[in-house]
Parts: sequence; structure tokens; C-alpha cells
Amino acid sequence: LVTDDQIDKNMTDYAATIGKFAELYRSVDRHEIVEAWQRCVNPDLHVYLHTPFCASVCKFCYYKGVEFDATREEEVYQRYFDDYLPRCIDPFLSVIESKTIRNYFFGGGTPSLMSIETMEDLFARLPRFRETRSKTFEIHPAVWTEEQIDLLADHGFNCCIVGVQSYDPEVLTRQNRLSATPESIHRLVSLI
Repeated sequence: LVTDDQIDKNMTDYAATIGKFAELYRSVDRHEIVEAWQRCVNPDLHVYLHTPFCASVCKFCYYKGVEFDATREEEVYQRYFDDYLPRCIDPFLSVIESKTIRNYFFGGGTPSLMSIETMEDLFARLPRFRETRSKTFEIHPAVWTEEQIDLLADHGFNCCIVGVQSYDPEVLTRQNRLSATPESIHRLVSLI
């Protein structure tokens, strides 16, 4: 049996939890985020840059991106990298410039869908990019070019994450994942 006191206590705890949630997860604007980061005494910063485009929308993935077909959606891709992403980065440049960047991490989605030109433009936009010692780039094993690997090497990337879920084409088909042959994956890893 549950007493009235226990019900009252549970309701009070619930109300306190909801109140704390509302306090912690309230809407904030970019200015408030920038001010909070500028007040932070930790001089280190890790920067994650998101690529929302996917080679396929895999069933196992928690981070559902948008399946991208360059022949149909080139305009959306260009708008994201030429307009939207720069507008997301620019308000935070003062913070990025004032901190020690420990890592630039390019994740997604499928960052290896980026063209060489897009990669070069994005790298050039980021403060002290060449000097930053740790750089990470996610690569889909079925979607990459040798030129991309050369560009990553030229810019000092020291970590590439190659997303291999399975070598079994049936498993990959069930998961809606583009497949790559073991030979092409081994070639990619050798180039890296």
C-alpha cells in the first residue's frame, strides 16, 4: 500500500525534477553560449563539424542523416557548406580563436561525401587549422577518393575512422548500408 504521504512526496520529487529539467534544458541563444564559453577557464576546446548527408540511411545508426544523391541534390549540398555551416561557425569564431584547439573532428553523416573543393574551403575557414595537432575524419569505406586521403595527409590529419560494420554483403543490404569489398577497404587503410 502507498500512503498519502508517499504520494505527496513522489509528487513533490516529480515537480522538483521537472523544474530542474526546465532550468537545465531551457532555450538559449548563440550569444549566451558564446558568453558561457568565454567565461570557461579551461583553455582547451574540441570542435566537432557535422556533415548531415549520408551515402545511405543505415538501419543501425542512431544519427539519422539525409540520404544524399549528388545528381539530384547538389544545390542543397552547396547551400549547406557554402551558407548554412559558415553561418553556424562564424558566431563562435571569437571563442575558437581564443582557445587552444585540441581536436577538429569531422563526423556525420558521411563526411567523405564532401568534394575536395568543399573540404579545402572548410579547412581554410577554421582558425589555426594547420597548426592543430589532432584532426579526425570519418570515412565511409564505399565512399572516398584517393585525392581526399591525400588532402587529409596534406592538412595533417592523424585519425581516420573507417566505418566497417560487416564484410558480409547480405548483412549490409539488410542494414541499408553501402558495401565495399574487403580489398577496397584494405587499400583505403593502406593509403591512410
